[in-house]
Amino acid sequence: MDARTDGDLSMNKQILAISLGDAEDKIERDTLYQWLKEQGCKLIDENQGLFTDGECSFVCTCFEKTQYILFKEHEAELPEYIFQYIFALKDEKQTVISLGDEDEERWEIIKTDSEFTLKRFKKVWLETEDE
Repeated sequence: MDARTDGDLSMNKQILAISLGDAEDKIERDTLYQWLKEQGCKLIDENQGLFTDGECSFVCTCFEKTQYILFKEHEAELPEYIFQYIFALKDEKQTVISLGDEDEERWEIIKTDSEFTLKRFKKVWLETEDE
């Protein structure tokens, strides 16, 4: 899922956004951040939502009112437990997963590459793992 090339100094940061469907549990920032702490993450910049687990760092933003979560790479690919979190979601018809990137040279523009229902995301993800 990483589109970088070695030696490319202006790297795109992969973004994974989740719009939670009505059947999902209501998400609260404190609950999500507590779950990340249980995964071994430490919040190192509260203003940015920047977390690290000692091996990689990423940004997590939670919009409680709209039930929307955004994960963005910071220095490495998103860790596996982020995808485990997604696979634990249950509203396969209404939860939407969007994949995109943010280029530091065009920071004001986020390019969405793909958008999937949770059901389709799981199917596509599992198909690519089998290859």
